[in-house]
Amino acid sequence: MHNRLLFCPLFNGISPDKTEHLLDSNETQILSFIDREIIEYRGNKVNDLWIVLEGNVKAEMIDESGKLVKIEDIPSPMPLAIAFVFSEQNIFPVNINADGMVKMLKIPKPSVINMMQQNQIFLQNFLRMISNKANFLSDRIYFMSFKTIRQKISHYILDEAKKNDSFIMKSTQQELSDFFGIARPSLGRVFSELEKEKIIFIERKRVDILDRKRLIDSSK
Repeated sequence: MHNRLLFCPLFNGISPDKTEHLLDSNETQILSFIDREIIEYRGNKVNDLWIVLEGNVKAEMIDESGKLVKIEDIPSPMPLAIAFVFSEQNIFPVNINADGMVKMLKIPKPSVINMMQQNQIFLQNFLRMISNKANFLSDRIYFMSFKTIRQKISHYILDEAKKNDSFIMKSTQQELSDFFGIARPSLGRVFSELEKEKIIFIERKRVDILDRKRLIDSSK
């Protein structure tokens, strides 16, 4: 466990010996979950800091129409719901599901506070991760604010490419459709339309921007 946590951003810059001391001197618990098992339900109180030790978990929610919307994939050894641990409304905003066999480290809130007092680097890492999470959620809200699928996809391509004219897609079309909360056929149709209009060109996972101006217009 200790070796795995050396790669967790919360323990970045903390020596193996000090990491081991932090964990051994505070209350922790390791729990195992099977594939698709719900680790935490939306609305549950966030009374602990959870860290994925092995495997991956998914943050998902059900919209008003009953469609499953994937919010985020959380691989090991990343923490989850870190921004809600000390919130006044400290409840899980989504369901947390195991994606395969998963091992989780559970650290009660009093132990987290004690670890912050014991090690300033741990405290700084915790605050940095909260700030990064706020940026992620802002981007997520921004993407969801677009009215049409074409706007979402166009903005996604521009955001991924940045100032370049091409990029390699890291996500599958299914992952993108889950992220945007849209049906996969609808997503594929928009990509095809942009290709037919010679705005982009797709080969495997590589996306080339052929007409940036029209792509920008499509994102508005």
